[in-house]
Amino acid sequence: MSDTEKLLEEMPPELLRGFLARELETDPDLERRLHSFLNTSDLDVYELRAEIESKYGYQTAPNFTQHEKRAESYIEKGRYRDAETIYRAMFEAMRDHLHEFDSHRGGFEHDETFQDAIASYATCIHDANLPHEEKCEYIEYCFDQWVDEHEEGGFPQHFREALWEMCTTEDDYRYWHPC
Repeated sequence: MSDTEKLLEEMPPELLRGFLARELETDPDLERRLHSFLNTSDLDVYELRAEIESKYGYQTAPNFTQHEKRAESYIEKGRYRDAETIYRAMFEAMRDHLHEFDSHRGGFEHDETFQDAIASYATCIHDANLPHEEKCEYIEYCFDQWVDEHEEGGFPQHFREALWEMCTTEDDYRYWHPC
């Protein structure tokens, strides 16, 4: 038994709880790791999106590597919905800032990150093997994005491809594309 293990073994539970609560309050990353360990989600797409958007500068985009790695760690643990939340926040934030980038200078139109985030979103839903009833909200969201992008002259093809990946049953397809 290591010294740390001995210390934890001897420490009164209420003292350990107090210490952990204080540390979790001051370290959001530690709190996220605890939720990941306990398999409880603390992710909110709107909070993540705001966090990502706060990192944009004048014609500069944030580095998405941290978010991609976090999503990948959730996927490795089978937590596809948490990974989906991260990818959704990423592509929503990117889409909101597309107008700031010159397409001739490597704007998101030519950057695979935007398309990859949408594709990864769909893959997470697909790999989660959700029953049709649970998958409907994701299909509806993606369909709404497809319609919005089509009307606004954006990137509807990426959302259409996502719909094709997410819809794995006849019920899924009919929900998206009613007869």
